[in-house]
Amino acid sequence: MDRSIFKSLEEVYGPDLANQAWVRIDSGAENIRARTIEDHYSDVSGLALSGGVPEEVRLHFDTARNLLLYSWFVWRFRSVSMLYAYAGLELALRLRCTQAGLIDPDDTPGLSYLLKKAMEWCWIDVSKLTEFKTIDRNQRAALERRRPVPGDEVALHWAPQVDPGEFAEMLFKYIPDLRNELAHGTNSQWGNPFVTLLTCRDLIDQLYSEDNTKPA
Repeated sequence: MDRSIFKSLEEVYGPDLANQAWVRIDSGAENIRARTIEDHYSDVSGLALSGGVPEEVRLHFDTARNLLLYSWFVWRFRSVSMLYAYAGLELALRLRCTQAGLIDPDDTPGLSYLLKKAMEWCWIDVSKLTEFKTIDRNQRAALERRRPVPGDEVALHWAPQVDPGEFAEMLFKYIPDLRNELAHGTNSQWGNPFVTLLTCRDLIDQLYSEDNTKPA
């Protein structure tokens, strides 16, 4: 059986079959509909960087956004979009560290090192990341539904609150690991590229926020 995923000319403009398995819930379970390219475009367009980010970083990150956009037609572009998002984050970190005089322009330190420097210089606050806020909000809602009495350790274990320090440690361990797996070649289609691009977008925006770039 031919297992090629290369499209025929007649299939070029059609959505990848994998995308047709997703639905959209507009307002309640009674309003479930098929997800459209308009939905997809709206989600991807919302991942734009802020105006303070250097153009070279913006161009790199928009390559990731375009890959995610065109994953509507080729599902496996999703993993490539994540790789480019991580690369855009690394570029942003390297430029920011160079700008701050922490590394020489010709240095090529690894992603883990650059993330560590960004944390040391307080350029990144994980509690402001969209993904952290979502997880924290969901955990708080779950704890409220349990309605524990004060000191109810069972409830706190069932829906523990998110610790920013632990979240940062986990995040900055897995970002380089996931980037390396993608860069070194994998057939896995794990991960949610929207979450990956959203997190990289938030991190890059923080690096170049007004508070982090204004003179001391």
